[in-house]
Amino acid sequence: MSELSTPSDLLRYVPTSVQDLFRNVVYWGSNDEATQRWRLRVLSIGAVAVAGAASWVYLIYPFVQHVKVWSLPQPETSTWLNGDKKELEKHVRKGDKRHYFSRLRQTVGPNCFIRLPLQFSLASLTKNPFGLLFVTSDWNVINELLRRSGSLVRNPEWVQAFDVISDSVIAIEDEQRARLHRRILSTFTTHQATNGTMKPLMDLLEVLRKELVVLNDVRAVDALQLTRLTMVDLWLDLLTGRQGLHAVASSGHLALTPKRDETGVLPYSTVDAMMTTSRFHKENYELLFLPTDSSGAACTASHRALVRQYKSVVNATPVILTQMLDETNQYALLPRILAAEDSVTRRGLMADEIRDTASLLLLAAENTALPIVWALYELAKDPLLQERIYTATRMEDLTLVDSTDHLVSHLGEVLNVFLESLRFYALPILSRSASKAIHLKSVDFSIPAGTVILVDNYSLTRDEVLWGQDANVFNPDRFVGRIWQQAPWLPFGFGTRKCLGERLAVAHAVIFLAFIVRHFALDLDMNSMPPEPMERQFLTPDKPVMLRFKPRA
Repeated sequence: MSELSTPSDLLRYVPTSVQDLFRNVVYWGSNDEATQRWRLRVLSIGAVAVAGAASWVYLIYPFVQHVKVWSLPQPETSTWLNGDKKELEKHVRKGDKRHYFSRLRQTVGPNCFIRLPLQFSLASLTKNPFGLLFVTSDWNVINELLRRSGSLVRNPEWVQAFDVISDSVIAIEDEQRARLHRRILSTFTTHQATNGTMKPLMDLLEVLRKELVVLNDVRAVDALQLTRLTMVDLWLDLLTGRQGLHAVASSGHLALTPKRDETGVLPYSTVDAMMTTSRFHKENYELLFLPTDSSGAACTASHRALVRQYKSVVNATPVILTQMLDETNQYALLPRILAAEDSVTRRGLMADEIRDTASLLLLAAENTALPIVWALYELAKDPLLQERIYTATRMEDLTLVDSTDHLVSHLGEVLNVFLESLRFYALPILSRSASKAIHLKSVDFSIPAGTVILVDNYSLTRDEVLWGQDANVFNPDRFVGRIWQQAPWLPFGFGTRKCLGERLAVAHAVIFLAFIVRHFALDLDMNSMPPEPMERQFLTPDKPVMLRFKPRA
């Protein structure tokens, strides 16, 4: 074969379409062979570079990472899955990941590594290089993780999702959250806030009772909205000490016909602002459930309008609370928060931390309302259980409840209903990331550093071995004689990000349920569709929970 000395010689061995392309590029505007050779070299180098980059991104890099994964010890109780990211994303969007992981437990086991498709990116050089999820509903493994909580951090993908609101309470880093927790705990411990909230709650429930009596079962009421507004009312009272302004009344929720009575009530804009904060937090909590490089920017961009709305509401919270503050009320929490000191640094709160603390406490209204409304719904479904709770509470003088210790000894039946509501409608998934490798002795395998750990709380609370053969049935009696804090579940999270308001939430919920059942018979509204659990941060009703509140004689 003769030596190829010109571009024309090369073109004889390629398809006609390629020849036409080269003629248009190499020969365009020039008959000089030196120029043509130079252009041909440039095109060749470019083609080789593109082919090399594509090979690295789609072949070499994934292969190298897969070799790393294959070298890891495979647990006997699990199977490595070549996870389909789109399949998992589909279940997340549908609000069905609890059932996805439940089926995974049945087919694979209580411990499972999911290997997501690997794609090269600059971010992957510093973040989780394996594309690994570790899903567990094994209580022994979870207990080990609890003991190693110092090696678990919040999923950094969630922080990235909220970059645009990085100065808000959602996106604060673990150290800042720790400082915030110390100050709030200091405030509550010093002033015994849990016991101090009982009287304001009873006063508020008495107002609610009168309004429900006036309504006199004329129409069904959305129990979810009613409970949310009542809890917002309570926290506004606790923070500002301003009583007599009621969110329930200002919403017109209990009016005989839809209307708004502005006499002696909160401005509706205030109520709407507080509810917007809570609504945004719940609906967008899982923007970045999956640890992927591409979903973060897209999810953040798609929710940018809501983010701006959320920021405006959060930033306005201190202003709203300051305007409502009753400076003559020595029990108002807001002045105590302002005066709180970090028990470690001995410094007070910064302005943004004051805002975040107040917002965090107001969000507690939503967190408490959801399990309460599910408990009300289950009581309305079961007249026999409701009558039993009524019998257990009608002889108790709820106005004498001045301590959370009183709940167990006098309102144990109601406490069990609330606890079963927390179990049956459990927070579906808890997410953390492993900051370093964790060796699990109970199953004798290691979780690599950077792995996203998902605690399948839904499957955990439906485990028949742990909870009995009736684990899929609402049965408050399972907590009889049981120390619920030692039960195999995580109703308030775990580690440094465990819910601060656990004691408050239980106390408020039990008093609320006892008061309502004592004064009203609950019935389902036959003209409304029954609600189904919808996955947000918690299991939220997918439609209004319409109940009828019939005053007892």
